[in-house]
Amino acid sequence: IYYFDDNAVRQEIQLNDIWGYSRNGVLYIRLGSEFNRVTIVGGICHFVGTVTVTDTRYIDPYYNRYNYYNYYNSYYNPYYYNPMRTQTYSRTEMNQYILDFETGKVMEYVVESLEIALMRDPELYDEYVNLRSKDKKKLKFLYIRKFNERNPIYLPE
Repeated sequence: IYYFDDNAVRQEIQLNDIWGYSRNGVLYIRLGSEFNRVTIVGGICHFVGTVTVTDTRYIDPYYNRYNYYNYYNSYYNPYYYNPMRTQTYSRTEMNQYILDFETGKVMEYVVESLEIALMRDPELYDEYVNLRSKDKKKLKFLYIRKFNERNPIYLPE
């Protein structure tokens, strides 16, 4: 990324050195190689991010549902060699995340992660932990907002 400093000199910053940035009062955080908008800003932040997931699938060389002749021919032929092949594919997924602003740790938006983040406010943590598991899932956003109201962060302008 290039920018001009106070002396109008062009500066360069490597993408891996940037945690995030703010533009027009909106906070963006880097996750992988993309920047994602932080929708709830506070001691516990919430955002939706895209991640590229790569999977490997093993292909059985003896399974051929369209050509039974090749299946039996290859299976019973002692000179036939076809090692296990793999097929790799990538897909992009959108997931929800929380950011513990104090530690900078990004975690998945699940009950366990929220419990870890809420530990900084013991009273709120105890209240959340004592909920039924069904209610914990429903009230995650509410407890993020409660935490942020009770533990405000101050950002310089």
